[in-house]
Amino acid sequence: MRNLSTQPACILREGTWTDFRESVKKVNPELFRIIEQISPDKNYKLIEAEYLYGEKITDMGTICVTDKEGKLARLDAPSVPNSLKEQLSYCPTPLILQLTNSSEVFVDTGERIVPLNIFTPGDLYGLFEAITPLTGCSISPCWSVTSGGRLVFLGAKITDAIAHKRLRTEFGVPITPPQKLSDQWHILKIIGNKATTPPWTSKILLFTKDWLEKREDDIGWLRFHNYLLIASWVQSKYMRSKSELSIMWEAFASAIRAINLKPSHYLLDTLMHFIFLADGAAPGFKAADDSQLVLPSRAVEYAYENIYCLKDYASVILHPHRLGMGGDNAAVYYSLTYPTMLEGTPIIKNPSSIISELREIKVLLTTYEKILESHGVHSHRLKNKRLDYFHTEEDKLGEILPTKNITSSDPSLAKCMERFKGKIFPFQGPFFRGCIRVAFKH
Repeated sequence: MRNLSTQPACILREGTWTDFRESVKKVNPELFRIIEQISPDKNYKLIEAEYLYGEKITDMGTICVTDKEGKLARLDAPSVPNSLKEQLSYCPTPLILQLTNSSEVFVDTGERIVPLNIFTPGDLYGLFEAITPLTGCSISPCWSVTSGGRLVFLGAKITDAIAHKRLRTEFGVPITPPQKLSDQWHILKIIGNKATTPPWTSKILLFTKDWLEKREDDIGWLRFHNYLLIASWVQSKYMRSKSELSIMWEAFASAIRAINLKPSHYLLDTLMHFIFLADGAAPGFKAADDSQLVLPSRAVEYAYENIYCLKDYASVILHPHRLGMGGDNAAVYYSLTYPTMLEGTPIIKNPSSIISELREIKVLLTTYEKILESHGVHSHRLKNKRLDYFHTEEDKLGEILPTKNITSSDPSLAKCMERFKGKIFPFQGPFFRGCIRVAFKH
């Protein structure tokens, strides 16, 4: 079971288009065809970077690479070779193509980890920063990127000190069991990297500065740069959605005042975030499947099933996922017990208040849909989506569903549970003590 891999946190391989063309063709055929028409010569360098699970790809927008000592460091560190700085410092985050597995964009507020996006093979990122040489519009990113999922956690409660001690003996994890969902990642990272053979890695391809220089007299390069500008426009969906939503927000505010609703600013912020989530512009959460796209989940599941020895509940792992991402029709979940909205200040709630908040959000979302349709907006973000509300406690009014039945109405969760014979879905875990599910209507 134990691998105890000594693979470096990051491995860099420099080459040209000839060296990496097949890797690009596999994950992004359209980009491959555009670059093939250019046929860039050996002066246009590309750098493949391979990161172990959980290592930082960027730190507050600055790319992290291998330094002179073979350690992972920010590009602006004195220990990084000048040759790398010259090739990659044309902006804080150079243009990046995801080649294998995934990367998560997140913000660390100091109190919470807020997931912003997930990139999978074929996705480009660093777009807003990388097109600066083409547009002249600079950006100073305040987010970071990890190899694989950053905000990942088990659905079941894993705070048992004796069981956790067995993990410490086997893997050398921190002595204290995780008390919060956000505490779990550091432990899962250690387990995933020590217990996976071969190591789980995420590969990306870095475009050096010559690829982003303006060449207005060459149609091939113009097509390439136009492709990047279009991709950045598509990726700006979240920001543009906010502008569109604000237009209807005043009409919505008037409508809720008319029915004498007085939601807190916190609930209104939650509502707005959930609308983005339902549109696929912000991530919710789903259970890890067997693909291991986001993390080395098999090793973590095995560790909690057989070393920690979860008794009744399955070691289901949850990770960020955008609704409809990559053509996946799986439902996603948002929990009121661990809010991941970027704006607004989450208020610590007593568990007994969650059901009332769920009821209020349900009324607000229904009102919002009616307002949009009354204004002739029939292609809004909630259309063709099914919303379900869950809590671990029984709702006497029958408006909130019990989480113990959550797998019976979610095919992806039911499929996930096939890997855990004889175990119960962790419906009483902290994440599910008040959550909302959004799925596509069939």
